[in-house]
Amino acid sequence: MEFSGKCIISNIILTHNLIVAKEMDPIEIDITEIKQLKIDGKKISSIVEKRGGWDSRVFLANEKFIIKVPRYHQSISSLKKERLVCQLINGELSLKIPDIKFVPMDSKKSGEIEINYYEMLKGNELSPEDVVSDSYHTIPVRLGIFLSELHNISRETRHLLEIKTGELDNGRGEGDITLWRSVLEYFESQRNLENVPGYIQVIEEAISKLSKINDEKVPSHADFMSNNIICQWNEKGSIGIIDWGDFSFRNRIYDFAGLCYEYGINFLDNMLMGYPIQNSSRFREEVRYLSSLVPFNTVYFSRNLRRKVKFGKDFIDLNLDDTGRTERLNLIA
Repeated sequence: MEFSGKCIISNIILTHNLIVAKEMDPIEIDITEIKQLKIDGKKISSIVEKRGGWDSRVFLANEKFIIKVPRYHQSISSLKKERLVCQLINGELSLKIPDIKFVPMDSKKSGEIEINYYEMLKGNELSPEDVVSDSYHTIPVRLGIFLSELHNISRETRHLLEIKTGELDNGRGEGDITLWRSVLEYFESQRNLENVPGYIQVIEEAISKLSKINDEKVPSHADFMSNNIICQWNEKGSIGIIDWGDFSFRNRIYDFAGLCYEYGINFLDNMLMGYPIQNSSRFREEVRYLSSLVPFNTVYFSRNLRRKVKFGKDFIDLNLDDTGRTERLNLIA
C-alpha cells in the first residue's frame, strides 16, 4: 500500500512536470504563415519582425498593424488576457489603449493558435530624451492621472475584470509577497554564483519590509515601464499604453516603481501631482524602495527564457538572445 501511494505521488509529480514543460515549449511559426493571414480583411503585403517581449514575437504588417504571436504555449493566456482587458477598459481611461482583435492561424508545426493584432499607436517608446525635453513635466503628470483612473476604475468594470482575468493564468500571477518569496527561491538556486549571496540578503530584507505595506489590491497594468508607453510628443502630446498581458490586481505601488527606477524620484514626484493619495510621503518612500528591487524582479521573470545572466557587484546584465541585445540593470543602493 505504501509503495502504491508513492507511485501515485510520483505519477502526479511527473504529470505536472510534463505539463509545465509543454507549457514552456516554444511555438514555432514561420513568417510566411503569418503573411497568408488577412488583417481587417486585407492581405498582408509587407511584414517585418520587431523587438518582441517575453511572451510574444512582434511583427509590423503593412506598415500599420502590430501582430503579436505567442512565444510559448503558456504565453497564449497572456495574449488572451491582453485582448480581454483592453476590450473592457477602453473608453474609461484618458490615454490611448490598443483596440485589439484576433485572427486564428493554423501553423504546420504548432497547430491552431490565436494571434493578436491592432492598429499601431502613433509615436515611439518613452525615452530619456522625451523626459528631458518635457520641461513642464506634462508626461509624468498625465501618467499619474492615467494610473489614478485605472486604479479607481468603475465598480462594474472592476468586477468584470476580476471575473474574466481570474480565468487566465500566464504563469506569472504570484501575489505581491508570494512573488518575492519566489524571487528569493530563484536566487537561492543561483547562490554559488559570484555576488548572488549579497543579493539574497537584499531580497530577504525586502520580504520583511514589503510584508508590512498595506495589502489593498487595485487593477494594475503590472508592467508599467517606458517600453510600454508610446509617446508622440508634439503639440497634441499623444500618449498610449500597450502590453496589458500582465494585468493583475495588486498593490498600487507596483505601477509606479518601474518608472521611478528608470527616471528617478523627480519623475515619481511629478507623477504624484496627477495622482492624489493620502499620506503621499509614505507612499513615495514605499515606491522608491520597491524601485530599487526592479532588477531582481526582472531577472526572476526572465529565468526560463534562455537569458544569459551576469551578476555584477552593482549591476546585472541580461543577454537577450532572442532580440540580439543586452540589457544592463543597475542596482540602486
